[in-house]
Amino acid sequence: MSGAMTIGVMCVTASGAFAQVGGEASWLWEVSTQNGDSIVEPGETPTITLSIDMRPDAMQGGPVLGFGGVVFDTFGSGGALQGAMLDWSVLNDLDNIGGGDTTTSDGVSLFGTAAGQDPLLPSFLHDDPIGVLSFEWATDDFSQYEVMYETMSLVPDQGEHVIIVWEGTNGFDATPHLWPIEEALISFQVVPAPASAVVVGLSVIAAGCRRRH
Repeated sequence: MSGAMTIGVMCVTASGAFAQVGGEASWLWEVSTQNGDSIVEPGETPTITLSIDMRPDAMQGGPVLGFGGVVFDTFGSGGALQGAMLDWSVLNDLDNIGGGDTTTSDGVSLFGTAAGQDPLLPSFLHDDPIGVLSFEWATDDFSQYEVMYETMSLVPDQGEHVIIVWEGTNGFDATPHLWPIEEALISFQVVPAPASAVVVGLSVIAAGCRRRH
């Protein structure tokens, strides 16, 4: 059974649970490169990590137990078209709900990533935020430009910009609820020279301007 179908079944078995919205969530994102910053310099590739933050916070013993499920796309635009996706990974074994990773790619964007977890399994995580996906991208052009990605989240047959969150005191009384989620708008810079060189160059220019004054 695919991850999307599994999350759909989760919706069907929720009966009236979706009548109440227990909270709200948001996608968090982080960009890191080989030298530890978020600027893509010559020879570097960025890794983007996506996590879901829930409010109220998830915790063992509830009332919010943890992340339930979502199907989402990660669309590249702008400068993302000047490079390509190298690799991606669903984190924390959240792709096991559908028997494996359901993600497809056109080389720039990611489509149909299904992530979820069962509160009755020992592997269930109460992590909040919880890491969901990471992907690595590489540029074909080290000039100066901005790369943009954004998420689109849905629960099959229930709507867009929503996820499932488990509420209850333990796995046996847990019920899935629909929560609205704020999508991620990811952006980072590609530069034609190391950021340190750019800073030095700007400092020299600034010093020259000061001397002329």
